[in-house]
Amino acid sequence: LSEALDNCTKAWMAAGFAIQTLRDPFKGWIDVSRNYATRLFLQTPQKFRYVMMIDADVGPDVRTPILLARHEKPVVSACVVSNTRDKGVFICTAIAGPDGTHRFIALNDNVSIPHRGIFPIVNCGTGCVMIRRDVLERLWEEFEKEQTLLEEGRNLLVRLIAGQDLGPGDKDK
Repeated sequence: LSEALDNCTKAWMAAGFAIQTLRDPFKGWIDVSRNYATRLFLQTPQKFRYVMMIDADVGPDVRTPILLARHEKPVVSACVVSNTRDKGVFICTAIAGPDGTHRFIALNDNVSIPHRGIFPIVNCGTGCVMIRRDVLERLWEEFEKEQTLLEEGRNLLVRLIAGQDLGPGDKDK
C-alpha cells in the first residue's frame, strides 16, 4: 500500500470503519480481484451499506469515505489522478469532450471540470469508488443468472456434439 493510503487506513480503523485490506491474490488480474472482493463483501454477515475500493497507488484524503457516502448515490467515485506515458497526467473520470465523446480528462487537454462537488459522468475509474450494497446485490444476481444460462448452453452443446437428441423443452433454450 502507498504510505498515504496506509495512513488513511489506520485513521479509518481508529474511527471505527470496518476495513479489509486485500492484496491482489490473482497477481495482476485486477478485474478478477475486484469480483473476488465484491463476493467477500456480499458474503459478510454484517450488512454494510457500502463497499469502497481504493487502489494501492491512490493516496486519498482521509475524509474521502465520508464525503462519498454522504451523497447517498448508488455509485460514486472520487476524482483520482493517474499518469501514463500516452496520456500524461489525467483524472480517472470521463466527461464529454468538445467533440461530444466521453473520455478521461488529461492535464494537457486544457479542459476544466464542469463544477465542484458531485456531477454526473458516463463512467469512472475504479481506483477510488464507493458502491452501495443493493447495486452489487442486483449485479451479482444478474451475473449468476447469466452464468446459469451459459452453463445450460454448454451442456446442450455437449449433448448435441455427442449426438444426443434434445427434448422439447431443450429446443426452446
